[in-house]
Amino acid sequence: MGFVAQNSQDIHTCVHCMSFASSNVNALIQHGKKCTSVYRPDPYKFKFACFACNHFSYHKGNIVSHTRKHLGDKPFKCHLCEYQSIQKVCLKIHLKNKHSLEMQEIRKKF
Repeated sequence: MGFVAQNSQDIHTCVHCMSFASSNVNALIQHGKKCTSVYRPDPYKFKFACFACNHFSYHKGNIVSHTRKHLGDKPFKCHLCEYQSIQKVCLKIHLKNKHSLEMQEIRKKF
């Protein structure tokens, strides 16, 4: 599961070791998995560590979503308004809550 941040030209440094820097988000995520400067209460439970804070995750998908928060990357965009989100599920909720009537009108036309 890879992604390119909108700000992919920015260089980000690991706050744990301060010796790793990259503009490649996947490289930052892999570094967070291997960085020996990160304190892990349980290395098996907390497989991935965020390069920018003390957030941990066992699943890569969770750390990817978390990393997007630090980078301001919102790849899921509403086609009816300016709303953007970090996760696809948030966009689905937005469409249901904000545009359900508009979506019904669009469906009626077809």
